Amino acid sequence: MPSPCGRRCLLVACVAYGLFANHWARDSLGALEVPLESDAPYTLSARRYNALTSLYFLPNIGVPILAGVLAHRFGAAATYAAFFAIAAAGNGLVGASVAAGGGGAFGLLLVGRALMGIAYEAVDVLPIGFVSPRFRDTWTALVGLLNGVNRLGSVTNFLLEPLLYRAGGLPLALSVPSAVGASGLLTALLAWRVDASLSRADEAAAQRAEEEPLRTSLRSLPRVFFLFLLGGACVYGAVVPFWFIGAKHLQSRFGMPLATADALLLLPEGMIALVAPPFGLLMDRRRWSLTKRLYWSAASLAPIPVALLLLAWLGPAGGAPALAPNVTTLAAGNSPPPAAPNLLAPALATLVLGTGYAFAQNLIWASLTLVAPPKLLNLCSGAHT
Repeated sequence: MPSPCGRRCLLVACVAYGLFANHWARDSLGALEVPLESDAPYTLSARRYNALTSLYFLPNIGVPILAGVLAHRFGAAATYAAFFAIAAAGNGLVGASVAAGGGGAFGLLLVGRALMGIAYEAVDVLPIGFVSPRFRDTWTALVGLLNGVNRLGSVTNFLLEPLLYRAGGLPLALSVPSAVGASGLLTALLAWRVDASLSRADEAAAQRAEEEPLRTSLRSLPRVFFLFLLGGACVYGAVVPFWFIGAKHLQSRFGMPLATADALLLLPEGMIALVAPPFGLLMDRRRWSLTKRLYWSAASLAPIPVALLLLAWLGPAGGAPALAPNVTTLAAGNSPPPAAPNLLAPALATLVLGTGYAFAQNLIWASLTLVAPPKLLNLCSGAHT
């Protein structure tokens, strides 16, 4: 077994890969909405696609809190591995759905995505409970690194899914992210083992034994935590749905092909991957207080509604009217050629959206440890999600 420092680095590497795999698998359907509606064996209606999305996110109303309670009782690393096992089962069903025919394909896809949704947020937040205590002096910078890695999974999804779809249709485009998502279970089990090894070397087990009862500890939560909780809910509620409907919206609203729409969605996710690591390092180096972080968070939120309104109301050519068809062409009975989509307006809007969200999301996770009592970090992380 490596030295304690080496084990801590291995722990971070395991968690980073798990986040990467989880986010690629999560966003895979968002990059393939139009093919899922048009290609067998799915041919999903918009209603069925929305049902898939709703069923994925619905468990996250209560599951992260349950995950926090389980982590408080059984340990964050063990609970993390258990939820990754659920995610792996869901990914397996999604991968198997490509081989099913008729209604069986949608049924497997629905159940698989539901299982993935049960585990999705728990897998994202549970590492806070067993990683942050081992990196107290560099936690903010590490949050930036981990945020960058998990968004790299989303970037990889929107970059590769159109290529996979062209190469092998939906079977290949769904099987690859499912296999990657399921492979995260291996690193989750390794993270559990590494955490157990580190716990034996310190006094973590003794500290857990001396903790107050959960109900007593909950009464000590400060008011600022609940305000922080409300703010985080507003941020995620405003932005996260766009990852699932954005590609189709860009295609239908601006008249662009699937590959172009997915490429534009690289911008918001890519901004998080680029901004989060150096911004986290800056906060660590300057030792930003909670107050300063909240001021920056408020400033970073201002561009988000502006970007969403622009994406909702700009016309197919960035708000400019389409060119009138040539009279001679119409007289000859020919249809005018379709106008090329104007990419500038939606590209700028998605870039603004991604930049604002990159700062806001990084500030949320970097500041959580400042508003949550250390003994309740697992539960508070789950509640915040």
